[in-house]
Amino acid sequence: MPPSVQVLNSALSHNSRTGRASVVSAALDGGGGALPSCNLDSLGAAAAQLVEDMEDQQVVADRVLLARLVLLREELRLRSQQVEAHGFTEQAARAATENSSLQRGTTAHSTQGHHREEGIRNNESATGNRFFAFHRSNLPARCAAFVKELLLVPEKDRRLGLLSKAFQEDWVGEMAPPYGSKQQSHKETQEAATTIGRGLKDVSGTHQDLRPDSLDIVRPGRFVSTLLAMQAEFEQRLVSSEFALGESGEHTLRVLRQLEIIRLEALAVLDRMQAHQLASSGLKGVSGSTSLTEYEADMQV
Repeated sequence: MPPSVQVLNSALSHNSRTGRASVVSAALDGGGGALPSCNLDSLGAAAAQLVEDMEDQQVVADRVLLARLVLLREELRLRSQQVEAHGFTEQAARAATENSSLQRGTTAHSTQGHHREEGIRNNESATGNRFFAFHRSNLPARCAAFVKELLLVPEKDRRLGLLSKAFQEDWVGEMAPPYGSKQQSHKETQEAATTIGRGLKDVSGTHQDLRPDSLDIVRPGRFVSTLLAMQAEFEQRLVSSEFALGESGEHTLRVLRQLEIIRLEALAVLDRMQAHQLASSGLKGVSGSTSLTEYEADMQV
C-alpha cells in the first residue's frame, strides 16, 4: 500500500476533523511508528483519486466512508492553501530583502531570479489540479444545474434537506421553492438568475463532462468540486474586471457569497453523515443531533 494511502487510511479512522488533522500533521512531520512520512501533494492526489474512484461506481458501497473522504480531501485542500499563503509571505519578505541589495551586482540579481523561479514552481505545485478534476470545460451537467437551483432557494433548512437527500440517494429533483414559503422577492430572484445565467453561461455551456449519463448524478465529491470550479470562475471574472464594476459586480459578489454558504452547508451535511448523526427525514434539514458538528460550528461564526 503506498504511503499516501496508508496515511489516508489512518486519517479516515477518525470521525472528527481534529483527529484527521493530527494524523496528517504527523505524516507531514516525518511520520512515526506505523505511520509513514508523506507530503501534501501525494496526499491530495491520493484523496482526489479515491473520491473519483468511489463516485465513478454505479453504486456507492459505503456512503459514510465517501462523506468522510470528501471532507478529508477538502481539509487537505485548505491546508494546501495555508501552506501556499505562508510561502507567498516568505517569498515577499525574501524579495524585499534581496531588492535592498541589488546594488551589490549581478550575483544578487541572479539569486533573486532563482528564488522567483523556485517560487513559481512551488506555486504551481500548491495550486495544481490534485484536489478536484472540474474546470469550466467539463463541469458535470447535473451538479452544475443542482448548484444553480440551490442558489434560488432562500431557506437554509430547505437547502440542507435537499443536499442531504442528494448525498444519500444520488437524487436530483425539480426544486423550485414551494409556494407559501418565505421566498426572495421576484426582483431579487430575477437579478440572481440573470447574474447566474450570465456568469455561468460559459462555465456550464456546451463543454460538459463526458461521463455516461448513468454516472452524471449528484454525488458529494463532484458537487463540492463543481462549487469550487464555479467560485474560481466568478473570482477570475471579477479580477479581470468583466463583472467588477457597477450593479453586475454587486450581483456577482452576492452569488459568490451564496456559493460559499452552500459549500459550508454541504460540508455540514457530510459531517453529519460521516458521524452517523443524519436525520432520517430527507427534506427536514440535518438536525439528527442537538450538538453541533465541527463544520456546523463553522457556519455559526
